[in-house]
Parts: sequence; C-alpha cells; structure tokens
Amino acid sequence: MKYFRARHNLKNDYSGYQEVSFSLRNRLNTACQAYIAHGMIGVGQEGHWIPANELEHELSLNLEKRHIGEIILTESHDYVFEAIEIYLDVVKESAPYRHDVLPEIQRAFELSGSVYYVDNNGRINLKIDENLAKDLREAEEILSAVKTSYELFFETVGKLMSRKDEPKNIVKDIFIALENYLKEKTGKSDFGESVSYLEKQGLINKIQKGLLDKIYAYRSDAFAVTHAGGSEKPDEIDSLWFLESIVAQLKFIDRKLKQIS
Repeated sequence: MKYFRARHNLKNDYSGYQEVSFSLRNRLNTACQAYIAHGMIGVGQEGHWIPANELEHELSLNLEKRHIGEIILTESHDYVFEAIEIYLDVVKESAPYRHDVLPEIQRAFELSGSVYYVDNNGRINLKIDENLAKDLREAEEILSAVKTSYELFFETVGKLMSRKDEPKNIVKDIFIALENYLKEKTGKSDFGESVSYLEKQGLINKIQKGLLDKIYAYRSDAFAVTHAGGSEKPDEIDSLWFLESIVAQLKFIDRKLKQIS
C-alpha cells in the first residue's frame, strides 16, 4: 500500500554505498525490535517470536556485541548488515512461523532508497554495479557544496533505487541537478551558457562540449522526456544509463574545475 508521501511523490530517502542512513537505521531497528521476546514465550506462541537470549548469543559469537538495537543504531555498515543477516537466520531457526519478518526488513531497505537489498535467503547485496555505487559516493562529495543539486540528485537516486517514480521523471530530475550544479559553479543562467563557459575557459574541448550537448538533447527530446519526441519513453535501464552518464560528467567537470581553483 502506498501512503501519502509515496502517492504524492514527495521527499524520498537515500542510503548509499557502504552506508546506513539515519532513516534506514531507524526502520531496521523498528522492524527487528517488534518480534523479539525478552521474557517467557507463552504456550502456543512458540515459533512465532524470537527469544532474546538466542539472538544475543549469536550476535555475541559473531560480532562480540549482544544488543541488536545498539548495533543497528551506532555501528558501521558492515556490523549493521551482518547483524541483520544473523537476525534473519535466527528467525528461520527460532521463529519459523513468523513469515512477515523478512518482507519487513526488505521493505525497510526499499523505503530508505538503499543501494542494497535483502534477497529471499536473507542476504544483503548491492542493487547496482559496485563501480557505480562507488561513483555515487564520490558524487555525494562533489555535490555537497551545492545544496539544491545534492538534495534533488539523491532524492531522485532514492526514487530510482526504490522504483518510486517513472524513469522519464528520474531522467529529468537527474539532469536538473546537474544543470543547477553547473549554473552554481560557472555563474551562468542556464545549461547551455554554462557548457559554453567551460569550453571558453579551456576546461573542455569541442568533443566534450558535444557530449554535454547530447545529454541535454536526450533529456529534452529523445524518449519524449519533456515533450513529444521521436523515440519511446525511457525505461529503468535507460534511466540507470543516464545516471551513470551524469555521474561520469560530474566527476570529470569537478576535476577540471579544481585545476583553476
């Protein structure tokens, strides 16, 4: 079921590579704590609840830490993800009738726009290519100086990871984030002027300018993203390709700008 924010396409979360965002931590903690029994399990309820002592035993053996809430809320991503995998294994062994636990953990990752997902065996994997995940982390550093671009870009990536918006809108918003970044860095009023400025400053050559112009054309015409075009609308693979292309341009332009700063 989609609630208000999802239905109206409002602010979305993002949790990146080797990262557990604040929202993801809170959601995971909420999901995990709901099914732990800290006292006696009543007759007839066996197999429906996770005995706290069994979970703490497994966590202590593997991570040398007992309390899953403390691990989720304070530890690094590797500890958090391992704790979640241990938790899900304990569920299989101790609460086999609790079929709602795995879907809730999976949903926590989805709602948080994480680049990771939980498979049906309870293992955490990357949704995207590891190189792209690393590049997105670099893009976070690049865009951090331009708040509007940063917020729009990573809200949009979150939507892409959680399939919360149409690919054509993903393409549009990723491009707008790039455009805002260029306008801020060059002091120009639009994308075209910004690209021309970079060429005049000798930061990009004609071929590189042509590539940026084609990115603009893709956003504007091809796939009917902003108005009627000659091709079909983009699908998820197209929007992922566009994301990869924009990240590559951000990295390239950032390096060029640093040469004159």
